[in-house]
Amino acid sequence: MGNAGQQGQVKWELRPRTNADVVTQLLENRGIVDREVFFNPDYERDSHDPMLLPNIQVALERIQRAIETKELVYVYGDYDADGIPGTAVLVKTLQANGANVRSYIPDREREGYGLNKIALAYLKEQGAQLVITVDLGITARDEVSLARGLGIDVIITDHHHVDPDRVPIDAIAVVHPGLPDSTYPFDGLAGGGVAWKVSQALANLTGKPNMAQLKWWLELPAICTVCDMMPLTGENRMIVHYGLKVLMQTRNIGLQAMYRAAGIAAEDVTERTIGYQIGPRINAPGRIDHASSALELLLTDDVQLAQELAAKTELQNQNRQEQLDTVVKEAIARVDAEQLADASAIVIAQEGWGGGVVGLAASRLVERYHRPVIVLTIKDGIAKGSGRSIDGFDLLAGIDSCQDILITYGGHVMAAGLQLKVEQLETFRDRFIAYAKQNLTPEQLVRRKTADLLIEPAQITDELVTTLLRFAPFGKGNAKPKFIVGPLTVADCRPVGAAKQHVKLRFTSGLEAIGFNCSHLVEHCPVGAVVGVFGTLEFNSWNGHQVVQLMMDDLKPVAELKQEGILVPTTETKQGEEHGI
Repeated sequence: MGNAGQQGQVKWELRPRTNADVVTQLLENRGIVDREVFFNPDYERDSHDPMLLPNIQVALERIQRAIETKELVYVYGDYDADGIPGTAVLVKTLQANGANVRSYIPDREREGYGLNKIALAYLKEQGAQLVITVDLGITARDEVSLARGLGIDVIITDHHHVDPDRVPIDAIAVVHPGLPDSTYPFDGLAGGGVAWKVSQALANLTGKPNMAQLKWWLELPAICTVCDMMPLTGENRMIVHYGLKVLMQTRNIGLQAMYRAAGIAAEDVTERTIGYQIGPRINAPGRIDHASSALELLLTDDVQLAQELAAKTELQNQNRQEQLDTVVKEAIARVDAEQLADASAIVIAQEGWGGGVVGLAASRLVERYHRPVIVLTIKDGIAKGSGRSIDGFDLLAGIDSCQDILITYGGHVMAAGLQLKVEQLETFRDRFIAYAKQNLTPEQLVRRKTADLLIEPAQITDELVTTLLRFAPFGKGNAKPKFIVGPLTVADCRPVGAAKQHVKLRFTSGLEAIGFNCSHLVEHCPVGAVVGVFGTLEFNSWNGHQVVQLMMDDLKPVAELKQEGILVPTTETKQGEEHGI
């Protein structure tokens, strides 16, 4: 038990208990000292002064000059669900200020990530005089110098890792909260979050758009923040909090069309909706064809065009899912057959894999094997792809250690992209895995589930679950509260779902649990078994009734938990009788 076949043993851990009150303990676990600030995000209080961003004054002066003289300005964004909404908010702000503005998103396959010679030649041909990047450019020293030689000024707005040797020295301004000399109070902004702050600074200066309109655009940096998995703390919590309120009543014609095409109910939008429904649909065009249609969807005011673009996006998203499933299935087969997961990291490459889904495939493999994974597709003698990491391993540093054999690379601690010649692939694999082995302990490669608290069934009440909902929005830095609940005596256990891939449990206390993709646990929870369940708590609404439900990630016998040092009480309260659940 606690074992999902190829996915390996899962060790449960408990955070230290220092407070008797559940909510106070959850706040302590998250390092939250001001309950009022956390539970009640406020735009004025939690929004830092954008003028504290490095080089923002110089950037604003150059942007204003471009607006006044009607220079052709291009907003040049990344092709993902951080760069595209971030580009949209900056384009909207510049339009509101009367700028002569266009947008440019590079082609993932033809141009690759970031500023590039193909794009700059095109922009010069179009008559561009100013380029403002979104979510890219912090390592584009050579490309910015090339742009300057072409007579194009460049303002960089980015949030990626800063390598002092690669920061563009010929940029008019580099606006990045994480620069070495930055005094900006929060360094966790998404790329679109930085673009939002530039928009905020310009709006504060010119009054265009007004503050009310600017707040209606908070949905865009909220999408960026969730999809780029930035910490949902500090200023980001405020952005996503208000962004979700806007998304529930969005005035964006393109998002309205997406909701209709995807069957998204506006009133039910949460951060999960962004991460699993909205974000993938913004990403899909860039992974299958060209990301410009996703940007057009977010910018259009034409209802008919929005409907057509949303329908096209829906098909592209289905195509993306099919491509992803193929890559993941083939990659898992190879990893298992070649025993690649015996190493401290996995580097896998193959011809024919969709370049737009290899990063997503890497994420799936990390979930399965719990080690850093790099997935590459091979075409025309070049291996190109993405990697994802686990907590405690700096993926970018690992890739950087091999920079002498790479064509290009960049990214974050947890996610990065790279390109290299096929003849260097074996050398890269050996060196990267050696780096991972040297920088990861065997313990770090054991999958762990860490719970906030151990609670008895009798402690689970409607009031508790209602309070837990106030911890949202959930994400990196503010995970959904996880509990080990026990002891629980199984009254009924059965597989459910079209393919019987899920499991539904009922316990003698009256509490019910659902475990998605947990069918492997059915044989381990016969009627009468006394178990502990690892999961989260939420309300399940059905036929007008609302009951507390345990969303199960894993299950183990109480005896096994005691062996692991997790002391579950030996008696179970009939909470259904005593607490009215």
